[in-house]
Amino acid sequence: MAAPTRVCEAHGVETRLSCVECGAPICLRCQVRTEVGLKCPKHAAVPDSALPRRRRSGRVAALGAAVVVIALLAIILAIKLGSTPGRNLPPVGTTYGSWQNLTGMSDIRGSTTAVRLTDGRVLVAGGGDGNVALSGTDVFNPTSNTWASGGAMNEARRGNETVLLKDGRVLTAGGLQGSTVLASAEIWNPATSAWTLTAPMHTARLNQILISLADGRVLAAGGLVSASSTTSSAEVYDPAANTWTVVPGGMLQSRSDAGSALLDGGRVLIAGGYSQTTGATPNPLSETELFDPAASLFVRGPSMVNQRADLTLTRLQNGEVLAAGGFSSSAVLNTAERYDPASSTWNLVAGMSQQREQASASLLPNGYVLVSAGESADVANGVLSSRTSLTTAEVYKPSTNQWLETSAMHCPRSTQAQVTLSSGTALVVGGEGLSPGAGVAHQNCAELYTP
Repeated sequence: MAAPTRVCEAHGVETRLSCVECGAPICLRCQVRTEVGLKCPKHAAVPDSALPRRRRSGRVAALGAAVVVIALLAIILAIKLGSTPGRNLPPVGTTYGSWQNLTGMSDIRGSTTAVRLTDGRVLVAGGGDGNVALSGTDVFNPTSNTWASGGAMNEARRGNETVLLKDGRVLTAGGLQGSTVLASAEIWNPATSAWTLTAPMHTARLNQILISLADGRVLAAGGLVSASSTTSSAEVYDPAANTWTVVPGGMLQSRSDAGSALLDGGRVLIAGGYSQTTGATPNPLSETELFDPAASLFVRGPSMVNQRADLTLTRLQNGEVLAAGGFSSSAVLNTAERYDPASSTWNLVAGMSQQREQASASLLPNGYVLVSAGESADVANGVLSSRTSLTTAEVYKPSTNQWLETSAMHCPRSTQAQVTLSSGTALVVGGEGLSPGAGVAHQNCAELYTP
């Protein structure tokens, strides 16, 4: 029999979870997984003040000695690495920016999408709690840090992709409802908070590329057409005519969970992801390709240095593109590389401090790139195990080729949505919390990053 529903005292939400120590009701935001079960934050760890005084003194002395040793090692490493081109280390013990926990998002969304509107608000659409897809949407107002309903989509969906159109409306397409892959698409009008079904795509797909082109049209490419089969098909949506037009021949490579970036001149870079046929293991890709909207044609681009599926791909202010993390056939990556459109080359840059895949990334107004959370995992032949969601985040500084660690996030999460706000802060919402030996915790927590 299911445990009775109670209310978490810390966050005021209904929950069936309770602390194994004191029995207090706890929700997904405040639960802490331990070897003996879920605990509330109070009982998850013994506070330093509860230790005997002598033990505390010895602990402080030991910590002091450790800090000295670490500092000396850092100095030695800095000296050794200082002559390495492009490698710069941040000051020891410093963090760049902090996270503020937010409340008020209506649903547990897990994987979701977020789009910043022209008026600065953020629309969050799609996702769900496990296999239960959501039709409801949320709108975040950064001026008041409050949430409001964005109205219900015509079809519940998770694994969908969402983009802002040139006229300020929002298009979402594809995704999964139950076990059905969707071809449907719909548009949200911010003036009325109403969703309207549009012409459906020619191919049902999820986890695809969906990116706005410079001329106002939208490219949909690749994705999964079933639980374990990727496609190379591509099509372009024209909002003015409400039509999808198939790109002859599609992409050169079938792929899902790839990255995309709009380049100067209007071409689209598509990089990484994985290809898969039914019954086979995923094949992480290093191959890239470029879509030319004028010719409606994909051409081969230079391969990345590393295979990268579930990577982050971010266009920098100088027109180059940063690829970070992801997983290869043998490991989750902390490496990063930059694409130079002028020379059509990829070059490795400084690596992140944390291996991560299924992270999120966005460009900050100062030109830095915030990469947050994601997963660490063991990888064998492209298959992930021992997946653990992260609370770490770091910022890439292109001018010095340097990664700066932020303070810890409040929720462990991967496959979350992230968007930079007009104020220069960044909003992160939803995601999935995984740890070995425990079920997936589909998150509804949201937090705000301030540099």
